[in-house]
This record gives sequence, C-alpha cells and structure tokens, in this order.
Amino acid sequence: MIMILSASTIPSHVQSASTTQRYGIIVGISDYESIMDLDLTDDDAVAMEAVLRDLYWTQVTLLLNQQASKAGIRDAIQALQGTVDGDDIVLLYFAGHGTYGDDLSPLDEVDGYDEYICPWDATPDPATSIRDDELEAWLDALPCRKVVILDTCFSGGFIRENEMTTRTMPGRPKVDLEGSVDRDLAKPGYIILASCEYDEYSYESIALGHGVFTYYLLNGMASAPFPADTDGDHMISAEEEYFYAAPLTTAYAPLQHPRMHDDDTAVEVELGCDQTVGGEIVPVDRGAVLAPILGQVWVVLLSLLLVAVTVRKGRP
Repeated sequence: MIMILSASTIPSHVQSASTTQRYGIIVGISDYESIMDLDLTDDDAVAMEAVLRDLYWTQVTLLLNQQASKAGIRDAIQALQGTVDGDDIVLLYFAGHGTYGDDLSPLDEVDGYDEYICPWDATPDPATSIRDDELEAWLDALPCRKVVILDTCFSGGFIRENEMTTRTMPGRPKVDLEGSVDRDLAKPGYIILASCEYDEYSYESIALGHGVFTYYLLNGMASAPFPADTDGDHMISAEEEYFYAAPLTTAYAPLQHPRMHDDDTAVEVELGCDQTVGGEIVPVDRGAVLAPILGQVWVVLLSLLLVAVTVRKGRP
C-alpha cells in the first residue's frame, strides 16, 4: 500500500505557520522478491510514517515491500521535482538490506567499492540495487534541504546473534569498507543519519519490534514532551534525534555505532513541535489528529495550534 498525506488534510492555520513544507518518503522492505527477507523493516516504515503524520508533515509517501522497487523509489523522489523549493525539506527514510559492489564510473571510492541500498526487486547482483551515486543524483535534483535516514548496513553477510538480525545483503562476505552512502551524500544541503559505521552491521531486534536505531529514533519523537528534546524548546530536530538515539543504539547493540553528517552545524533541521494553546504546551495526542467522516472526508479533530517551525538557530 502507498499512503500519501496531502497538504489539503492539514488545517489551514497549521499550514500558514511556516512557509516551509515538509515531504517524507518512507521506505520499508521486509518481503523481498529474490533475496532473504527481513522481519521488521516494514514495521519500522509504518511507525515512522505515523510519527511524521502526527507531526503534520505536508505530504508523506509510504512505500512498503513491492511498492519499494528500484523504479518505485526513484519515481517517488522524482515526483517532488517542481513541487519543492529552497525553503522546503524532503526526508528519505530507508529500512532494508544494504550491500556493496565494485566501484563504477565515476571512480570515486577510496576502498574500491560502491555502496548500495537494496530495493524490493534487488538480486545478489549489486547492479539491481540503488548505487550511492544514483541516489545522490536523484536527490540532488531536488532544490531543497534533504534529510536522509538509513537503517541498513553497507558491508556484506547475513548473521543472526540471539534475537538480532543484520540488515545486509545475504551472500556478501564482510570486508573493511572505507566508504558509505552517508559519506557520498556528505555535501551542502544534506543531513544524514546512518544507523551504523561504514564497516559495521545494522541490527533489527525482535525484542524491540524494530531496527535498533529506528526504535530509538521513534522513541525520541513519537510523543510530546519529546524525549530527544534536549534543549527543552518543545521542538524536535534531526540533530537532537541523532544525539538521543545514537548512544542508546550502541548500548543495546554494542557492535553498532550510528553516525551523522550535518552540513551546517549552525542550524538545526526541525522535524516537528508540540502544539501550543494560549502559550501553554500541550502534548501531541497520537491517533487523535485526523479522522475519516462519511467514509471519504477527512475533518480536523483538533482545536490546538501547531507551530511548524522547521529550521532554527543551533543550540547554544
């Protein structure tokens, strides 16, 4: 199922709070067409989409399993061309397998390998996956700020340790990689949250019900007051999410060390904020935001004002 939350479903008083529009492309693949399945990646994506929806993102596109083919992911990104501008934010979240392959032209990898994220129709041949250079080209075509969250790993192999499973393309031996997708996207206009180091595995946990990194990202912003709001300003930023989730991820999975690329440390990219009424902060009530009426019409169930500030000065 592809789910899109359009701007028309958001109250006009919320939309007018900021000129910034926020667009999410949320990808989760558990049921692969040809390679070994994962257990929890589609659950990760569904939960991430719900959180962004509750934070009143302008539009959220959810791609699950076979909707998340290579063409499907490319088309979802390219569909935003002509829609977004320099004031806007696009967030790409991907939960699934990762792999690597020999560096292809342009020869730009110090370790000799390109890194890939694996769409639904990936095969053991890396050419069927999304190469770092391809992803970069698709996203570079959008003239806006980009947030990329990757809960996958970029070394090979597939192992199981107790109740945790790695998110790597099966059949690829582990090598000492020196590059990663987040490094290839480390450029102005991007903030990248990667679930592990370039030469590590990324784990999903049956006990947690999610990928370990995603679990703590969700905890950090799923409801207000936001646990990741370290400066107490009732806003939640991508940077705060990382600094909250990264140490908790490593504490749970000691061999996994998330990393972040932030192109501009002077500003933080806001993902959402508490609702405000009469100057008082009121926690977001998950699930009580929008409801269908008469089977087709979505009406507003809230009388609270959401101030959608998306970019602000960095923390002191």
